[in-house]
Amino acid sequence: MSCSICMSELNDSITTPCNHTFCNGCLTKWLLTNESCPMCRHTLGENKQHEEEEEEEDDIEIEMRLDSGIRNSFRHTIEEYFEDFVDELFDLDENINDNEYLEEMRVKVSNGIYYMYVEYDEGNKYIYANIIYNPDKRESSITYGMKYKVKWINNEIRKIKMNRKNSRTNMVKTYKCVR
Repeated sequence: MSCSICMSELNDSITTPCNHTFCNGCLTKWLLTNESCPMCRHTLGENKQHEEEEEEEDDIEIEMRLDSGIRNSFRHTIEEYFEDFVDELFDLDENINDNEYLEEMRVKVSNGIYYMYVEYDEGNKYIYANIIYNPDKRESSITYGMKYKVKWINNEIRKIKMNRKNSRTNMVKTYKCVR
């Protein structure tokens, strides 16, 4: 018996649910770019598709955005925290009915939408994320960024203003001060 794909004698044969037999390697290569039987075009992999649909129920669609005003040179430092931000989102999803967790994490809820602020101490700056999560739609938006720590001097807030000329506007940045 020969393989209909390579036209050679069957090597490590495999039979499809529609009873067509091919070389295992030939069928595998075929299925990398096609979803049907090479002979009759019967859809193959329905069980695989069903498993993927079940897995997708656990997935959350996440839109990641860099907060405006963050320099591209800091992007690498901030992006090192992506996994942490996503972990925080999945922790929120797992603990969505745990009032103690929501209180501890200072999660705010409005109209079924969950709002959470996460901050990581990185020496002289904070890496932060504002997480907005809609559990009904399984969608989330994570806006991430960085802010500098500014020390208190003589019990007064020291503000740092940077005038940067943009091609369109003059931007003034004021950094949040912390004790």
